[in-house]
Amino acid sequence: MIDLKVLAGDVMGYYKAFQGSRAAFVSDDLLIVRGKSTLRDSYKTMPEKLDGIMKFFDGEEIDLNSEKANEFIVTADQHIRSEVEISTGTDTNGLNRMKKDYEALGADVEMKLFAIHGVDILVTTWKDKNDMGPMYVETVLSKIDDTEIV
Repeated sequence: MIDLKVLAGDVMGYYKAFQGSRAAFVSDDLLIVRGKSTLRDSYKTMPEKLDGIMKFFDGEEIDLNSEKANEFIVTADQHIRSEVEISTGTDTNGLNRMKKDYEALGADVEMKLFAIHGVDILVTTWKDKNDMGPMYVETVLSKIDDTEIV
């Protein structure tokens, strides 16, 4: 059995962002958690850190511009819509728009989407390009098959 909360805790622990992290959305099939890292790494290390978390999980990378990434977005959106009423359509370009919005505010944004048995995991990190303040972390874990999740 796979426990989405344990997986999210592992992500937040990797980034030293567990304390104070909060679930933004919780369901049986989808978990979104946001946190603030206590690591004082430069924003330039974010791609390396993302590679490290994928290796930690022994995940298979999914290209963010692929059909599989679009499927991830649509599936996550369906999970959210099953719990919350939303009147707009699914935005499959949302990740790119979010990245551009943060970059317009002077932050560097890095994302990694990967699959492990039964779960797709998206990890997004962002930090001021002047290395001021903390690095922020968000992880989205989405059930992708009938694997029982606790």
